[in-house]
Amino acid sequence: MLYFFSALSLVLIMTALYFSYQKSHDSKKLMQSLGLLLLLLILTYSTKILLVYKPLLVLHIALLIMAWWYYYRYIFKGIFKIYWMLSPLLSLGLFVLIALFFRENG
Repeated sequence: MLYFFSALSLVLIMTALYFSYQKSHDSKKLMQSLGLLLLLLILTYSTKILLVYKPLLVLHIALLIMAWWYYYRYIFKGIFKIYWMLSPLLSLGLFVLIALFFRENG
């Protein structure tokens, strides 16, 4: 069921991008939207590595929800808030810092 809604969401995004491009012929916005979509998909997939630290996982999921929300707002309303869309990078950065400085074996 989750895969169905994910696929439906991607089809909805691609359809919205297509009609938006047909309406305005703004290739810069199209490329920016596709790049952000690719980045958000990569950040969503990278959630698997955060299973080690549960509080960081919860933070990452909350930031992903916000990032996807603002991506949809950008696609459908044109409100561009890049710092919310890039916010899951914060939890990944914290994961790297914790892994570097707080290792158990030396």
